[in-house]
Amino acid sequence: MLKKREKKTGGGIVETMDSSNSNQKICAMIPAQMNPLQNDFDNDIDFHQDSFTLAQPTSESDETSDEDFSDIVLAPIIDQLKRLLEQYSDGQIIKELIQNAEDGGATEVKFLYTGKKQEEIKYSKKTWKETPIKIAMQAPALCVYNNGIFTDKDWKGIAAIQCSQKEKEPLKVGRFGLGFKSVFHLTDFPLILSGDKVMVMNPLASVSKVVFSKKLCKIDKDSQRTILKLIGDKFGFSRLCFKDGYQGTLFWFPLRTEPSKLSRDTYTYEKIQDIFHGFKDLAPSILLFLKKIEFIEVFEESENDLIYRVQISAKKEEDIHHIREQRGDFLHQVVELNGKLANEYLFHYMKLSIKCEGKKWLSEETNTKDWIVVNHYHGGSVSDGLQRLIDDEEWSYSPYVSVAGCLSNCDEQFKGHIYCFLPLPLERTSPTGLPVHINGFFALSQDRHHIKWMSSEEENRTGHSENAVEWNKILATEILPMVYSELLTYLTKAGIDTNTIYKLFPKPELITENWKIFIKPLFKQLYEKNIIFTKASGGKWIKPKEATVLVKEEYPDTTLKVIEDVYLLKKTNVACLPDVFVESLKSHGRIEVSDSSCLHSFLINHDDIFELMDINQKMKLLEYFISNDIEKLQDLKILPLANGEFNIFDAEEETVFLCEAESLKLFPGMESRFLLDISQKLIDRFQVKQLMSEHIPELLQECIEINSFRHKEITPQITDWLNVVWKYIHKNEDVFQLSWISHLHLLPFHKENKLIQVDSVSILSSRKNMDTLDPQLSNSLENLGVKIITSLSNTISALVEGKFVQYPTTEESDETSDEDFCEIELPPIIDQLKRLLEQYSDGQIIKAPALCVYNNGIFTDKDWRGIAAIQCSQKEKEPLKVGRFGLGFKSVFHLTDFPLIISGDKVMVMNPLASVSKVVFKRKLCKIDSDSQEAMLKLIGDKFGFSKLCFKDGYQGTLFWFPLRTEPSKLSRDTYTYEKIQDIFRGFKDLAPSILLFLKKIEFIEVFEESENDLIYRVQISVEEGEDLRHIHDQKGNFLHQVEELNGKLANEYLFHYMKLSIKCEGKKWLSEETNTKDWIVVNHYHGGSVSNGLQRLIDDEEWSYSPYVSVA
Repeated sequence: MLKKREKKTGGGIVETMDSSNSNQKICAMIPAQMNPLQNDFDNDIDFHQDSFTLAQPTSESDETSDEDFSDIVLAPIIDQLKRLLEQYSDGQIIKELIQNAEDGGATEVKFLYTGKKQEEIKYSKKTWKETPIKIAMQAPALCVYNNGIFTDKDWKGIAAIQCSQKEKEPLKVGRFGLGFKSVFHLTDFPLILSGDKVMVMNPLASVSKVVFSKKLCKIDKDSQRTILKLIGDKFGFSRLCFKDGYQGTLFWFPLRTEPSKLSRDTYTYEKIQDIFHGFKDLAPSILLFLKKIEFIEVFEESENDLIYRVQISAKKEEDIHHIREQRGDFLHQVVELNGKLANEYLFHYMKLSIKCEGKKWLSEETNTKDWIVVNHYHGGSVSDGLQRLIDDEEWSYSPYVSVAGCLSNCDEQFKGHIYCFLPLPLERTSPTGLPVHINGFFALSQDRHHIKWMSSEEENRTGHSENAVEWNKILATEILPMVYSELLTYLTKAGIDTNTIYKLFPKPELITENWKIFIKPLFKQLYEKNIIFTKASGGKWIKPKEATVLVKEEYPDTTLKVIEDVYLLKKTNVACLPDVFVESLKSHGRIEVSDSSCLHSFLINHDDIFELMDINQKMKLLEYFISNDIEKLQDLKILPLANGEFNIFDAEEETVFLCEAESLKLFPGMESRFLLDISQKLIDRFQVKQLMSEHIPELLQECIEINSFRHKEITPQITDWLNVVWKYIHKNEDVFQLSWISHLHLLPFHKENKLIQVDSVSILSSRKNMDTLDPQLSNSLENLGVKIITSLSNTISALVEGKFVQYPTTEESDETSDEDFCEIELPPIIDQLKRLLEQYSDGQIIKAPALCVYNNGIFTDKDWRGIAAIQCSQKEKEPLKVGRFGLGFKSVFHLTDFPLIISGDKVMVMNPLASVSKVVFKRKLCKIDSDSQEAMLKLIGDKFGFSKLCFKDGYQGTLFWFPLRTEPSKLSRDTYTYEKIQDIFRGFKDLAPSILLFLKKIEFIEVFEESENDLIYRVQISVEEGEDLRHIHDQKGNFLHQVEELNGKLANEYLFHYMKLSIKCEGKKWLSEETNTKDWIVVNHYHGGSVSNGLQRLIDDEEWSYSPYVSVA
């Protein structure tokens, strides 16, 4: 027969010794009347305040007597709580209360802070005994509500200290610690109200009276009034609850406002704010791994004053219902297993949107993030280590692991965190280094701050680990890699954006030390999964061994994309991956990584691929091979020729030359022999050479043959080409030998209008400083085959005269002085200028040399105002005025300091060097003094119809006189010579063939030297004999009239005007010695009818003064 003796200690702390079971739990802080062991009590139990005595079993042996046993002293409850508070920071309080709600089956949790002070009842043994509820119902306070209801086991558990009622319940969050007691940071007297009961705790009381518990229906009226006064309007609590019970759980924590025996820490409004700020940091992910709670709210003073809310967000109630069912179904499966292994893996996939909404001081922002959560319960065939722990009766952890990945545009600095359904305390850096949150039944330190790992000291000392450490290692290496890889593969099937998925891949270099053990098992899993994305075949996910991989870090972004696109042209399974990812996969199997050799082989094996590539792709490939492996260019058709085509890299091919764009103009039609803008590294490799002066003659010969220049009549295009060639030779005289080109057809022979060889027997017909070749002699020489050259451009003359082309006579004797030479050879214009400069002082405005410009229009008053204005245009609001687009007349100040304008009955002179008020001089012609009249008549009296009569009757046209600046002035240091004016007109000559096409009125432009009898150049609208320009003039005028009437607005319908023009250009002397006529068709259009919104908006804009006028010729 077994004998049992029990010893009762003070405060209801009980220990039972039974010879058949010596493994009883020790529970403190449980009043004797509530202790689950109370049934074993008998009359032999002794109570001792704040001590604990082991009862002594009876033995029949004489060897042991009662005197051999003694008491073991347990610390008072208040000291035990103090030690617990040292383990649990006040930052844990919110999480522990959420944990309590989760374990109680709640779906909602609400926190409310009230700062309204209640009439204070001083604590004493007497007040505690008489009014325990009033002691607890004080304010300011923190009130916490959830919609779960306590079970009897919950009531027993919450009153226990140093043991957990949930330890053998594998899915209870609270099994991991005794965290509810952390509320004693805030309060000395927590009150709990749930279902039909109320409980108040007072650790300051004697041990036997620490916990007060009563049915709500048995609460005295005075206590009821106290409760109703503080919480009667909160979370559905009302007077009826004292009769019918409360459908939820409510905690009331009166804040400690003065130091007490339990803690010297007091709590103010600011400290409560800090606690909620800490909660806000956790809130965006706090619901991810919970199984029931759907939202958490924070209030201030009343439920109408919301401060913060975090919730599972859904567009409609059915979605929340679906999520609730999903969670519930998986939870039901897991609960039934009761911590044992499943027959096979259980996976649960859930997409959640978590919405956070802050107000007032806690946060003023709202954001929603989408997550994918994969929950897993392990089963099937497992490792011996895991099986051993699962079979251990003392081990009550479940093989449950979850992973959550953020699908929203999460911060690049995403910090993956660790959860045991609720998050462990946040750290400055991620405790894992992973881009996901991980959750599991990890074995934690007592304060729930850290996962237990073996320290390096323990590993070195023992070589083996305790069960908790071994368990965590198994979760990290056997189960977590499987769940993580399942998350990634699930996303690949769910149509999630590729970049989002790749962001969730771990970066091994960022993984923290304790979690590095997880990397190899993970990538072993991933190697067998379809986790590599390729754009081939419209986009698909493939296994790593099926991919041709481009390592991202090895290429600039633009090059990477081009090489990827090139592979895709042949539907290759190409993928772009980061280096660390590739290296991690390589350790588990073959990975084909593309390098220059691999890419070269691919291109050679698909030789038709070059026809599929665009120019950018070819150029980027060229750039890549030049930078990485230039020899691999062999046989690749990506050598960019100047004609826009590409050739194969091969030394056996025809030589191609690298040159500047200017040099390419020497060889029209030969662009396939040249390269532009390419790396110098290619020079003297394959068929590429740098263009040198010695290559020019041979290439010119080839150019002449290809273009048949030697057999063609000289055209303007050939003339332009000749100018380019001779200018190049002139520019490179120091390195270019004329003898190299003596055999080439580069000399223009105008009599036959053909090119002749440079070394042809030839002679000039005339030259300055020399006699002209006698006509009879000239004929005789021609009969002998000598080419008589009548004119050469200045550039050609300088190089060939006296060398290849002979002078007509010998040069003058050295006895002639410089003065004589200048006196004789000065052109007529210079003689006139010398005489003029003798007659007029420098101060006079009417000076020469000058540029004189005439047109047959007459200035209006608006024109006079506009031409005198600077930085504004009088034509700005006249949409058909050409001058509205700029203030270009002022450009004449390049040439002159004193422009003069005569038009109609007025004359104007500008002098920017004068004071502001005297810059412009303007007067009627009839009021000009006689000296000024005489000065004007001497210089322009014989030009463009200007005569003495104009001072009386006015001038029928407009005449500009620009005396050239011959010395630097305050306005400009640039001076203008005869040669510079010649250059200006040469520039005009290049524009002349098309300059009249779009003008509305001008019909011809002429350039003269010295007098109207000395024509240098003319461009005009040409008509055949018998025709009249009036028809063209009328055509232009009618269309112009229609357009002017619209004044920049849209026409009712499209207006088109068609005109055929012949433009004749005729040059003489030094400007050009040729005449040519070109026929054109010009279509002018003014827009109208129905137009786009954008055009209509601009037309309607009063500040917009452009017209919808477009022409094509």
